Amino acid sequence: MADTLSYIVRIMSEARKQSILQAARDLCATHGAPALRMDAVATQAGVAKGTLYLYFKTKEDLLSALAQDEFASWSHDLAKQLRATRDPGSRTLARILTASLATAQLASQLADPGPLTAALTDALPELDAPHAAKLWRAICALHRGNLDPTELEEAIANQIRGAVRGQKNRKH
Repeated sequence: MADTLSYIVRIMSEARKQSILQAARDLCATHGAPALRMDAVATQAGVAKGTLYLYFKTKEDLLSALAQDEFASWSHDLAKQLRATRDPGSRTLARILTASLATAQLASQLADPGPLTAALTDALPELDAPHAAKLWRAICALHRGNLDPTELEEAIANQIRGAVRGQKNRKH
């Protein structure tokens, strides 16, 4: 019985946390992150302000959790797209990456290769994990370079071709 009760409490706690994150997401979309107020988040989420502070000690903690949540969702969607591609040519992959990066709100977190390294190695079996991570960091650097979408797509395609060529040369 105690295990069941503990399980129910954990599920309810996670549901409440997700409700708070959704409220913060909605308020950020409407008013922007700088204008986010903890009392407004509590009201929107339907929790007491004290309850909100049990989950997130500060506004910065809340925004950090929101960014992590958004990044996890974005990287999951991108990995799914990369794995689903039937034509893993550099141009196709570059088009997928460019379109996905255009929707990324979290450019500062894009340098973490972890969530996408496996997807890149699935899409490009010629690459091992360290080289896929290096490719991802290069793509992120290009993204931060503020190229227009056409230039970004071409630059990403060139990075992909170069990484694959380089890996093939190392194997020989």
